[in-house]
Amino acid sequence: MPALMTARMTLDPTICRGVGMCAYAAAGLVRLDRWGYPILPRTPLDDGETAKANRAAKACPHRALSVREAGVD
Repeated sequence: MPALMTARMTLDPTICRGVGMCAYAAAGLVRLDRWGYPILPRTPLDDGETAKANRAAKACPHRALSVREAGVD
């Protein structure tokens, strides 16, 4: 049986500057800590969340966020 594909959000903390645009673009999915840095979901994203995650990644002025497909066995 082939592996299912699912998406996950990833953050490069060396690039992120805590601007917070990701949380506005993906309200309810991305939260900000007290310093403005994103807190990402740890679980795989469903279809609706993937669309929000892509908006968040595009909103990041430093391109610190990405949405990647990951195989699930």
